[in-house]
Amino acid sequence: MFQTNMIIKSIYMVKGTKMIESLKEKAISKGIKLLNSPVVAKAMESEQVGQILEKAMSLPIKVSEKLSSNKEKIVSFMELVTSEDLDELKRTIVNLEDEVSKLKEQAKSSKKKK
Repeated sequence: MFQTNMIIKSIYMVKGTKMIESLKEKAISKGIKLLNSPVVAKAMESEQVGQILEKAMSLPIKVSEKLSSNKEKIVSFMELVTSEDLDELKRTIVNLEDEVSKLKEQAKSSKKKK
């Protein structure tokens, strides 16, 4: 049951990543349109706007650092699948496949003996 939940969570994680990428592309597209606007060009000449943009540009880095530092707390709180979880799941599947193969071979050899 645990492994099934991990697979389901990883599927939702992939879907969420695709959605975030789509939103990111839309935001970049809108940002480019705004930068080409004459009103924005005029505002960019202001020193205050420059300072605000500088702070805004550093914000994603700060957020990323905070998220990284609290990654384990966030992952456990939101019950997300980590790459380590997926690696463990893959190893378990390989081990189970090996075990099934061995059991099949044992079953074949015991049938031949009879």
